[in-house]
Amino acid sequence: MSSIPPLTGITEILSPPKYQYEDSPIPTLKSLAAWSIFQRNTLQDISEDLEEKTPKDVKRYVEIFSSYMSHEIVGKFENDPEFFFSDYKDIDDNMFLDLIKNAFIRKKFTSEQALLKLLFISAEEGFILSMKYILQESLSRGFDIVNEIISEQTPLMMAALNGNLDEIKELISSGATVDLQDINGKTALCSAVLNGHLEALKELIRLGATVDLQDSFGKTALFWAAMDGDLEAIKELKAGATIDLQDMYGKTALFHAATMERTEAIKELRRLGATIDLQDNHGHTALFEAAYYGHTGTVKELIRLGATIDLQDNHGHTALFEAAHYGHTGTVKELIKAGATVNQQDNSGITALFLASLHGKTETVKELKKARATVNLLTFKITLATGHYRSALALIQPNVSMRSRACLNIAIPVILALGSSFFLYRQNSRLFRSRDILKQFEKDS
Repeated sequence: MSSIPPLTGITEILSPPKYQYEDSPIPTLKSLAAWSIFQRNTLQDISEDLEEKTPKDVKRYVEIFSSYMSHEIVGKFENDPEFFFSDYKDIDDNMFLDLIKNAFIRKKFTSEQALLKLLFISAEEGFILSMKYILQESLSRGFDIVNEIISEQTPLMMAALNGNLDEIKELISSGATVDLQDINGKTALCSAVLNGHLEALKELIRLGATVDLQDSFGKTALFWAAMDGDLEAIKELKAGATIDLQDMYGKTALFHAATMERTEAIKELRRLGATIDLQDNHGHTALFEAAYYGHTGTVKELIRLGATIDLQDNHGHTALFEAAHYGHTGTVKELIKAGATVNQQDNSGITALFLASLHGKTETVKELKKARATVNLLTFKITLATGHYRSALALIQPNVSMRSRACLNIAIPVILALGSSFFLYRQNSRLFRSRDILKQFEKDS
């Protein structure tokens, strides 16, 4: 339904004394017409009267608006204006404004909380006329609602969330604090970035938004732009952003871009000066993040941009450990191709192969074995103990002695039959035989 333009000229059409209400705002012509309908006058009488005195669009407006002015509907709106929209989706800004004005005439929505709720609805629906009126009315009643929070948001955050520039300007001019943070520390600027509203982002920066303001977890608008891979937002934010700013975990925007597999954002952040090997609180780098999630393309790009492949974290792990642990075989292959040290040991002496075996990542075990990863008895025993029999088989083939392999080929069916009881050492002849085979494997190795 097309929106009806706002109308003026009430004093020229209706005599003021007849329509003045004590301690109430002066309503618009449309509001008065709808109010007359509500008071049981007939639509035909009002339409005929308006046809003589007003433009045709007023008559059309009244015909449309009158359908919303039954006692039942007005009651619904005045009882809960938010849920009103679930039933009447074609209400526009002008209609909403008149509903509000009629409610004020009836002495409804008089509290600060009620006005705040109307303001939020206006911001959410993009009703700038209603928003202006509510802000003016709240100030006239001594209420300052422009910076109040409902559902963890301010009206400005809602406007930014919807990318409504007119609302943003109106709210700021009415006293909204541009850097006000919600319960999680996010600002209107973050809301604009999270929903990809570039023009709203620019407007908020123009109006003084602090680009590097961190939320409760230490993230800034740049972090969210990096996570979304929003190159235009990154470019807009760069003037006021600290590229290597770290969150509470020590991670930067580059880390978050790697986590979300935003390769183009990684390139842009690197171009802007992001430190490729910067380590977080655990000693991880962006390469670790990409390897952890198995983002092979991102791993390849980070290596191309200069990431150190064998850099170790606080526990001595490398990116290869992360990929092997979670069975990201393609990523393991890429790291090995780029020169990762396959038999690198961590602070406890374990290797990437140990982690892959321990967690039953059979295909990854095979890939590491291809790259000549060293197999030892401890790795084999623990792999069996944790019930990862396919990985155990992958460990012993094909580079152990023929004698050991022959013994183990006999042992594996027994192990499979026994399940995890293999290492419980029950008094069972077959179980002792399996233990003897392990001893033989240890001797031959």
